[in-house]
Amino acid sequence: MRAAYLQFAPAYLEVDQNLAAVESLLRSVEADLIVLPELFTSGYFFQSKDDLERVAEPIPNGKSVAALRGWADSLGATLVAGLAERDGDHFYNSAVVVRPDGRVDTYRKVHLFYEETILFEAGDLGFRVFEEHTAAGTSYRLGVMVCFE
Repeated sequence: MRAAYLQFAPAYLEVDQNLAAVESLLRSVEADLIVLPELFTSGYFFQSKDDLERVAEPIPNGKSVAALRGWADSLGATLVAGLAERDGDHFYNSAVVVRPDGRVDTYRKVHLFYEETILFEAGDLGFRVFEEHTAAGTSYRLGVMVCFE
C-alpha cells in the first residue's frame, strides 16, 4: 500500500484558489491513499460565523466533494480531506473519505478545540472504521479523525 499526505497553506476563504492549488499538487502524487489537510478548502482560523457560512458546503453535494470525486477517479486513489460542512443550519468541521468509484463517507470532528466550539457543533456520526482497497485490490481498514482528536 502506498499512502501520501499533501500539505500546503490554504488561502483564507479562497475555495476555488485552494481547489486549484490541490489539483496542481496532486498531479505528481501516486498513492492508494492520499490525505489532505483539515479545512483544506478554506483555511483554519475563521474570523467570524459569517466567514464560515460563506465557505461551508453540503456533503456530498458541494463543489469541493465534486472535485475530490474527480481526483479520486483520475488517480485511482482514496482521498481523505477536511472541509467545513453545512447541514441545514448546522456546521461541522468534517472530513470526507472519497473513493475512486465516487462513494463518499463523512466524519464530523467530535472533540472540538478552543474557539472551534463557538463556530462548529460536535460531530454526531461516531467513530467509524472504513474497509478500503488499494488499486491492486489489497484491503485495509481506515479510521478517520481530525487534528486535536
